[in-house]
Amino acid sequence: MTTPPDPHPLVAGARRLAAEVLAPRAEQVDQEGVPASSIEAVKRSGLLGLSAPVEYGGSAAPAAVARETAEILAGACCSTWFVQTQHHTPVMTLAKSELPVREWLLGPLARGSCCPGWRTPSCARIPVFRCGSPGSAAAGASTGRCPGTRAGGSTT
Repeated sequence: MTTPPDPHPLVAGARRLAAEVLAPRAEQVDQEGVPASSIEAVKRSGLLGLSAPVEYGGSAAPAAVARETAEILAGACCSTWFVQTQHHTPVMTLAKSELPVREWLLGPLARGSCCPGWRTPSCARIPVFRCGSPGSAAAGASTGRCPGTRAGGSTT
């Protein structure tokens, strides 16, 4: 009987991170937000520079390793996985780019000294009205009005 090969060091690190840091407080993170300590733990694990070239401070990990670590993080704490994924996307984009911005940003992103992302302070609420019986074709108009009504809500 053969033994399976040892996992890639980043996969092993992601498993430790998931078991020791992320999973134990995932419910709290979902309720209160991702604490800076979780992001620092992801940074220390090397996962922020996962796909960046070594010369920029990354690990140049194969795509299969990136997929496996994403699966591990998402399974442990989806909120923290989302933050790491927001970071991973520009790292991947810059790693494949030949634009001058690569020289300026890829190293700091790979080392975790710069963290990208976007924030929406508030989202406009779109009113949703249900018309007709549940499951009927008239239930829930995408315009925010019931079918057959005018903007003011009257039917005539």
